[in-house]
Amino acid sequence: MLYKTLDAPLSCHIEIETSCNQSCFHCYNFWRKEDGFLMPKMSFEIAERISEEMGKNQIFHGIINGGETLLNFEVLLFLIKNLKRKGMSFSLNSNLSLLDEEKAKLLRMAGLKTILTSLLSFDEKTHNFLANSKDSFQKVISGITLAKKFGFRVGINMVVSKFNVDHIRQTGLLAKELGASFFSATRVALPQGSDCLAFFKEKLFLAREDVKKISSELIFLKNENLEVDSLISFPLCFFEDFRTWEVLGKRSCSAGKTSMVISADGNVRACPHDNKSYGSILEEDLTSLWARMEEWRDGSLLPKTCLSCDCFSKCGGGCRFFNENKKGEDFIIKKENKEIIKPFLLNKGDKISVKDFTGMRIKPSCRFRKDREMGIINTEGTKNTFFSIRTFDVMKKVFDSSLVFTPVSLLETFPEIKMNKSRLSSFLSQLLTKGVLEKC
Repeated sequence: MLYKTLDAPLSCHIEIETSCNQSCFHCYNFWRKEDGFLMPKMSFEIAERISEEMGKNQIFHGIINGGETLLNFEVLLFLIKNLKRKGMSFSLNSNLSLLDEEKAKLLRMAGLKTILTSLLSFDEKTHNFLANSKDSFQKVISGITLAKKFGFRVGINMVVSKFNVDHIRQTGLLAKELGASFFSATRVALPQGSDCLAFFKEKLFLAREDVKKISSELIFLKNENLEVDSLISFPLCFFEDFRTWEVLGKRSCSAGKTSMVISADGNVRACPHDNKSYGSILEEDLTSLWARMEEWRDGSLLPKTCLSCDCFSKCGGGCRFFNENKKGEDFIIKKENKEIIKPFLLNKGDKISVKDFTGMRIKPSCRFRKDREMGIINTEGTKNTFFSIRTFDVMKKVFDSSLVFTPVSLLETFPEIKMNKSRLSSFLSQLLTKGVLEKC
């Protein structure tokens, strides 16, 4: 097994709505356009079952998406309130074109803080064309403005295809002007099992040089003090320089390893892009469905060239949906770059220094979960740090006692810590950098 199996996922994508008020050309949910296809809407019963199972299994975070989530607003509010009551965090994906003051107020009161929306171009005509909606651009801009007015943290994602690859920079600058907390430029993926594959490959799919343009434009935007990202992982051998890797090289595939998807009808999948169901949460418990996703953890879905690569543990092989065959290679793989990226992987980034008497504590907002094989501390959303069971037990004791400590006092208080002072300081420095600890 390449990856250890967690007792349950750490986050869940929850698709509360299947239909959408837009029909974007790049959407991987190609089946929405099929005549006669039944598009389920999540019921209160399924939403309650999901929140019960997530709470029981100590899942940290829910990513609520669709379809267009605001089309199922009453269930959306119901789900948010249930997740909050069970101590989970959550975020919302929405195109925001349907947001009004009343909805914004109710979502804020329910506890929603973060929204991810989609802006396909700074150019109104291009955005409306790609969204297949004549007035989408103005509605999305109004929705973003309203969300900011109500204090939401708004992230903006741009799905990049041949149609808008030259618009990344100006769209990112517009996102900054609108007050976006971050801007993502995400390359368009292939829909699975679709009759539309020929259209995607001819009209939308990006060449290698186009993908390189995404990274160069995001570097420019980062230098403009905009937080940037991509929502899909890259194979590490795509990168040829440190700046590009630093911007795009730190995201890896979480499907079936730390995350799963629950559809509007209760069926469970590993990845939002995948149409394979592992069963229904209405008929089985979440842990049974999770255990069935072994192929995402044992290397069955990875190309041989990735499995034999000595950089695999830091890479994971990228996304499975840039080849018609899930086991196929992403065409941007460049095996000879493997030697170029190795020095990047040794980079630990800027660490927060720790001295013998630096005072610190575990952040009060941290959440803890102890599995059979490891312990996990969640700092926020999908940000998790993994520990051996013994280390986790010490961290939990420190947290439960609300202890303010230094490296010296920690060694004195907990004799079970077997690190010397130098190694402990380095370890605590890593935890400060990851946001598990804070100086005080």
